[in-house]
Amino acid sequence: MGLSIAMALFLVTFIFDIYDAIQSFEFLDRKKTILLVLNLLDMVLIANLVIMVVTNVFKSSD
Repeated sequence: MGLSIAMALFLVTFIFDIYDAIQSFEFLDRKKTILLVLNLLDMVLIANLVIMVVTNVFKSSD
């Protein structure tokens, strides 16, 4: 249950980061765009790790 909530928080943070970048035109600056993409990539990788942990816990509980 807690990992599902963490996943939802990552999704909300991901959406807010993209929205803020588009709203403030930060994506037009090259350095800020690179940092935004790396930040979003980091969030995606962490989310994938959470999914792997959830699926392994589910498989081991059977």
